[in-house]
Amino acid sequence: MEQSLKIREFWSVIKSRIFFIVIMGLIFALLGGLISLYLVNPTYEASRKIVVNNNAEQLDYNTVMTNFQYANTYSDFIYSDVVLEQVINDLNLQMPVKDLEKQIDVSSKNESQVITITVKDSDYERAVQVVNVTATVFQDKVKEIMMIDNVMLFPPAEIKENVESTSPGLVLFIVVGIVTGVSVGLSIAFLRKLFSTTIDSEKEALLLFERPMIGTISKEKRKVLKGSLEVKEKQVVYSAYKDLGREVK
Repeated sequence: MEQSLKIREFWSVIKSRIFFIVIMGLIFALLGGLISLYLVNPTYEASRKIVVNNNAEQLDYNTVMTNFQYANTYSDFIYSDVVLEQVINDLNLQMPVKDLEKQIDVSSKNESQVITITVKDSDYERAVQVVNVTATVFQDKVKEIMMIDNVMLFPPAEIKENVESTSPGLVLFIVVGIVTGVSVGLSIAFLRKLFSTTIDSEKEALLLFERPMIGTISKEKRKVLKGSLEVKEKQVVYSAYKDLGREVK
């Protein structure tokens, strides 16, 4: 019984503030759409794979394990200043090494000789250029610094038409805005109810006191109430004036 009463109270609060909750949802949905359109830059990705191969005549267990170790080492080597500074110079990028490092993601699955280089950028064509040049520069630096020629490149990334952004879209921002707005509206409605000291309806009084109602005071609009008071004041003044006239006579 108590649980059903709590559910009724909960639903009563929602119904009494439903217009406010809906308005909050619409406002936050609009804000989410505006943020997506004007404040969030689209992000694009381009990837290229490289493979570590020792070119050994006989492929045995030790050779495979050595290739795995090289793959792990090369994943860190790609982030080095030696490689990234050369990429910046070759493409004439106006950014520090640290910013370029944040745009690059290097991944390699467990026990795999394949390394995937992924570049994220707001400009899709630039992302393709950066990932291709990074792979080429990395291969050259391995030969130059480590004196090893065991890096093979997959075909370069190509510019595709109608590529989709990887950043959250407009619809997602609107949905998140609606959920956030409704949540905020519900929170405000329940907080106002929690700190309210008034009883809004006969049902609420019955739930609160669990006693039968003797009577109710109807709710009047302020203009109607003011008009009725003015009429009563006029009637009182007229009655007093009439009594005063009788006394004079």
